Amino acid sequence: MIFNVFGLENYYDYLFIGTGVTPTADTVLYSLTESGLPELIIPNSNMWLSFQSDGSVKDVGFEVVVSLIGEYILFELFSLKW
Repeated sequence: MIFNVFGLENYYDYLFIGTGVTPTADTVLYSLTESGLPELIIPNSNMWLSFQSDGSVKDVGFEVVVSLIGEYILFELFSLKW
């Protein structure tokens, strides 16, 4: 996962990323807030994203590109802007 844009209201807006099919507390790998451009590796073929906001302050949001690394090639699976 590569973030082209990432800026959330610190401690009020969160992007949770985890493994598996269903978002649960025990499958959370990353809990992101504030700003920066994280580059993340998900060690599983199944992943989920969950965005939570209090809606009071607007920031730039996030844009992420999710890719799958095959044996010798990089596949872009999807791009998401929020």
